[in-house]
Amino acid sequence: MFHGSRNKERYLANAVWLNNLVQKKLWQKDSVNLDMSPISHKTAAKETSTIYEVPSELTPHLVELALLEFAEVELSQQIVNFALKAIALNYQKIAVIPVFLSAGVHVTEDIPLAVAEAQQHLQSINIELKDYIGSSPDLVELIEGQFQRFNAEQRILLAHGSRLSQGNVAIEQLGKKANAIVAYWTIQPDLTSIVESIVDRGVSSITTVPYFLFPGKITKAIASLVKELQHKFPQIKMHYGEPLGATPELAEAIAKHIERES
Repeated sequence: MFHGSRNKERYLANAVWLNNLVQKKLWQKDSVNLDMSPISHKTAAKETSTIYEVPSELTPHLVELALLEFAEVELSQQIVNFALKAIALNYQKIAVIPVFLSAGVHVTEDIPLAVAEAQQHLQSINIELKDYIGSSPDLVELIEGQFQRFNAEQRILLAHGSRLSQGNVAIEQLGKKANAIVAYWTIQPDLTSIVESIVDRGVSSITTVPYFLFPGKITKAIASLVKELQHKFPQIKMHYGEPLGATPELAEAIAKHIERES
């Protein structure tokens, strides 16, 4: 289950692509040997899910994406619709996996409420809300890989940030594991203040990695800010990483998370 975006076409293209990669990896783990090449990004932009037909004697994971915001149907109804498909295929339970990177209001309040509302309409199947993806230890390796691309002296992990202090705990822990200082886009400390605080330490290079799921308006703004900081502090080489993206590596991390939560 994804957040959603005002830039619906681009966001859906990434979300559907990642959804299909996750389903493919789960089916491979289930030893289902079928032709499951992900649909193209162009096609994905026009669809919200892809369900592959399998022999009735097989019971692989069934994966479908849903959106919390900017969707034509409320999340609770999306869950109900998916549950009805699962019931028709003789599944006895479904799991909702929030593909969110922090435990903010959406994860702690909005999604549980939607799940509870959906469960009220379903008697023959159980809906289980699982932990959000940002709690997965496998994300450390993905972030570490981004930092190692540049091998800078100082690392900064830049996350969106939550107004709930508890929602940032996992991000702070991830920063420590990646040996990076954590900055936030919407709360303090922000990127500018962090960079200014380390300028006098004599470092020659800084890598900023955006801890975001997909590229979008915010990551574009972050990239622009990094360029501004490079101009302001020409003595320090500023590197900029990439968001996690709809990659096989992230799909593998999500698949592992789903298996652990099962």
